[in-house]
Amino acid sequence: IILIPGLSSSPKVWQGTIDHLGAGWRVHSIHIQGFAGAPVEGNAEGPVAAPVAEEIARYIAEQGLDKPAVVGHSMGGTIGMMLAARHPDAVGKLMVVDMVPFMGAMFGQPG
Repeated sequence: IILIPGLSSSPKVWQGTIDHLGAGWRVHSIHIQGFAGAPVEGNAEGPVAAPVAEEIARYIAEQGLDKPAVVGHSMGGTIGMMLAARHPDAVGKLMVVDMVPFMGAMFGQPG
């Protein structure tokens, strides 16, 4: 299971979920550089979702993960959907948790 946190969250946001799962699961918690106290590195400027999705796809291949379940919260959900859209053969199941379906709604009415 790959767990991707939201915009201002660290991997610690998933600790309750990890504890609930218990033994028998191989869990990979992602910490995105530049968010929730992680130092900014290569993603200091420009897009975040696509490069992070590509990095997770590389990680899946490198680790030999067989279609892991991917769970993303908020921004992590966007990254998870991008990962699944770009690399459908790499992702088993995808769950998006508490994500704004239309980002523009945060700023005003659609249209």
